[in-house]
Amino acid sequence: MGSRATNDVGSSKEPTAPGASTATAHSAPGPHASASIVEIADWRSFIVAGPSGVRTARHTVPPSTRAVGSPVPRIRGKIVRRRSTGCCSSIRRTVMAPLSVRSFAMSTVYDLSFDQLAERLASWGEPSFRARQVWTQLWKRGATYEEMSDVSPALRERLTGALPIGVELLDERTADRGATRKALLRLGGTHVIEAVLMGYRDRVTVCVSSQAGCAMGCTFCATGQMGLRNNLTVGEIASQVVWGRREAGRLPAATPQRLSNVVFMGMGEPLANERHVFGALAKLTQRDGFGMGARHLTVSTVGIAPGIRRLAYAHPQVGLAVSFHAASDELRDQIVPPNHRYPLAAVEEAIAAWRSATRRRPSIEWALIDHVNDTVEQAELLAPIARRLHAHVNLIPLNPTPGYPVVGSPPARIRTFVTALERAGVNVTVRDTRGRDIDAACGQLALSAVGR
Repeated sequence: MGSRATNDVGSSKEPTAPGASTATAHSAPGPHASASIVEIADWRSFIVAGPSGVRTARHTVPPSTRAVGSPVPRIRGKIVRRRSTGCCSSIRRTVMAPLSVRSFAMSTVYDLSFDQLAERLASWGEPSFRARQVWTQLWKRGATYEEMSDVSPALRERLTGALPIGVELLDERTADRGATRKALLRLGGTHVIEAVLMGYRDRVTVCVSSQAGCAMGCTFCATGQMGLRNNLTVGEIASQVVWGRREAGRLPAATPQRLSNVVFMGMGEPLANERHVFGALAKLTQRDGFGMGARHLTVSTVGIAPGIRRLAYAHPQVGLAVSFHAASDELRDQIVPPNHRYPLAAVEEAIAAWRSATRRRPSIEWALIDHVNDTVEQAELLAPIARRLHAHVNLIPLNPTPGYPVVGSPPARIRTFVTALERAGVNVTVRDTRGRDIDAACGQLALSAVGR
């Protein structure tokens, strides 16, 4: 069997390699190029990306197709072979397309570096200081062009047309007396995603999405039931955090009203969009940009082992949270499908390597499902793993999800599970569930406006 590489729209010209599994990963247009490794048979496949400039059709990946790769730079109709170790593996025969302001339709100005912004403004005849002025307003203040009073109306209008901010608020809901705010955002005029801003007495956290939809297929997760629609770009991810900074001032006075933490726990698997997520982390921690400390950012993953290892070296100060949800491969295979590719032993090994490199404590996330993974047996299996990793366990009562018949664990079963872990010497916390009545809590970020 072979794999087809599409060089031109509607044609197949590249030869296939013998012994390869049949799988085609379709690329999205422009900066959203998203080639992914797809789990078929032995997880080996060819990754195909269309030629630069060809607007290929967008495809929805159903939840049963587990794409665990990460986007690669746009290439010119080449077949790219990756090792079966996961996303961002070695790439051969690639032809890098130069990144330029003019090379693709602009999704959001937040995709630009300072130098690219300065180049564009200079080409318009603006003085050299103007780029720094606009850059600071965008990243430090989170200002829209209309709010930039130190920029002329003519330039504001030109910026709006040529370099759009690309963040459109479609809907907003509040809960917890205004301390939790869920926003339905359209990014880049295309992708509809949800971001959640949560205010506490001592901190304000924004939960951001890395993909529109998700291909991991976790059965209890509303987003996982949607399938993958597209990867978000660096700027589209970062723009959600900028939104959080701007909107934090509208939270109740009982909160700090200042953004302090960012968690990549919204829609999508961050390490399946590794290149763009890592790029967003770099932008958010850039001193003359957004300027957030790396220790205030946390990346959550279902356990893409190679990505966990790379995170340790690319961003050693960024926190790591791994969604376990089961401590035996038999059960985890059923509720977290990527476990077929990266079983618990491989995930634990990757987390141990991350901890060794970063000297930081990882978190284990666990959604408690009544009579599924809330048994004493599962707690006893989890305890030695958590101790070996020096991990903190966060327990999250499962939130109701349409299409999933089971429910979250009742308080009595939660207490029993916690007691079993504490007796085994594990640090454990039952996480505060926010925004359940507005479908904003963990596992509920389904697109309520998917038809828009």
